[in-house]
Amino acid sequence: MRFRTLTVIFLILVLSCAALARDIRQEQVDRLFDKWDNRDSPGFAIGVFRDGETVYTRGYGMADLDHGIPNTPDTVFFIGSMGKQFTVASVLQLEAEGKLSLDDDVRKYVPELHEFDEPITIRHLIHHTSGLRDFLNLALIAGRIDETFSDVQWLNDKNVLDLVSRQRGLNFPTGTSMMYCNTGYFLMSLICEKVGGKKAPEYVVEHLTKPLGMTHTYAVEDARRTIPNRAYGYVGAEGGVRTNTVAYGAPGPAGLWSSANDLGKWAHAFLTDGIGVPGTVDKMLEKGVLKSGRKIPYAGGVVLGDHRGLRTIEHGGGYPGFVCDMVHYPDYGYSFVCLSNAPTADPTGKCRQMAEIYLGRFMDPEPQKAAAPEGAGADDPSKYDSYAGDYKLDIGPTFTIVSEGGALYLTVKEAPVKFKLEYVSGTKYAAKEVSAEIEFLPDEAGKVDKLKLYQSGGEFEGKRLPPVTLTPEELQELTGSYTSDELDATYRVLVEKDELKARMPRGNTVGMQPVGDKSHWVTTGGFPLQMDFTRDESGKVNGFKLSDSGRAAGIEFTRE
Repeated sequence: MRFRTLTVIFLILVLSCAALARDIRQEQVDRLFDKWDNRDSPGFAIGVFRDGETVYTRGYGMADLDHGIPNTPDTVFFIGSMGKQFTVASVLQLEAEGKLSLDDDVRKYVPELHEFDEPITIRHLIHHTSGLRDFLNLALIAGRIDETFSDVQWLNDKNVLDLVSRQRGLNFPTGTSMMYCNTGYFLMSLICEKVGGKKAPEYVVEHLTKPLGMTHTYAVEDARRTIPNRAYGYVGAEGGVRTNTVAYGAPGPAGLWSSANDLGKWAHAFLTDGIGVPGTVDKMLEKGVLKSGRKIPYAGGVVLGDHRGLRTIEHGGGYPGFVCDMVHYPDYGYSFVCLSNAPTADPTGKCRQMAEIYLGRFMDPEPQKAAAPEGAGADDPSKYDSYAGDYKLDIGPTFTIVSEGGALYLTVKEAPVKFKLEYVSGTKYAAKEVSAEIEFLPDEAGKVDKLKLYQSGGEFEGKRLPPVTLTPEELQELTGSYTSDELDATYRVLVEKDELKARMPRGNTVGMQPVGDKSHWVTTGGFPLQMDFTRDESGKVNGFKLSDSGRAAGIEFTRE
């Protein structure tokens, strides 16, 4: 009897300790979302899942501020680009049925697409290696939509296909590089419709999510229609927030709405090869391969990575008013889902913080700030002026280093951002807000003529640009109207108060600055753009090539 009593007491203690551990972890998760856990703010719905079981789910903040409806694990959010993995799964299902091959030329199914020098295959579309320009960036540059993507009049499949089919140039030769591209997934949805009878999101719901019991997952092209149990997306506005309508679901790149609980079902199926036909997930985990043979982290609608020594598989999504992420830790059977309708949310960071709560004991120690090398010495502010100036990265924007008030700052020519640089060692500084480091590189004479950016595991070099000044006559040479057949849009370049300005297709006027030479200019307001003016054989300005941050490059404009 005594033995039985002791055994019962022992079991009670074990179960109590386990329950306490669960409560502590749940409280730690709740603290991550304290800021949004009220009735006056949009917020989150989150889920922690393991081996098909729900570990913890909760909602924070409101799904609908106007009607006082809170977020819950069953609240339905727009999941944006998280939907890309669903699109790939659909295409792989069709491949398994013998209806297409990943190595088919895309023009076999979408003949409207321009015939480039080399065929673009479905495989290129999956891995973002096609070189195609992103239709959302093209639409912004052409003035068809604004930066909230809320122009319901223009955004539809017909107009998007017409814009994509107008393109005669690529961002890079097909297969030689990788640049995230929504156009590729839009085209995959058209292919899905052609051979499978339905656009990708609709095909997903019928053939993939319904069989998994995902009853709160919907294919929605126009979010003005009724969506059961939906959250409304909120963006920042003066004095608070305002709603932003998902005007165009972008079938293929996006197009799906789902809940934390439903995504938990998808997560379990994904980690157990339970999606579509057997072997589908293995194919989704195949990394893209460039012509050079180099493998890239982007696989089939998911990104393969590492978090403090643990393998991760993830993909997030975003749209003005909605952001989300889902991260799997396949070696431990855990998945973390974070859906938000708040304007300042960081779902990727929150997923990782939740993972550290549940899996921290298996992770590598948090990286510590490295001690300054011996002899590196302390920071020397007297050198700041020698670092100041413009630097053009080999890929991406133009950085300006500013020495101001005894501190060093990093700004971006094409965007209104400014980050304080903190000393690390030698000539290396950290921009902590964007998890980046900048190293200034002197030439043989000791003059700084380059910098190197370290961010997200990559290294990018930037060459120092000389200061540029133009005479009033040289500014006038650049003025005029410039038209692009690829965009069916006109830009007007003019001089106002001795400064060059660009009047955009939507009628707004932005400032311009020369960078590096008299032909290369960047806009200083609105959507960040770069203009490279061209001249004919006589030296007269005859056009420019327009690029954004990289997703739409080298668009030709001709002077009228």
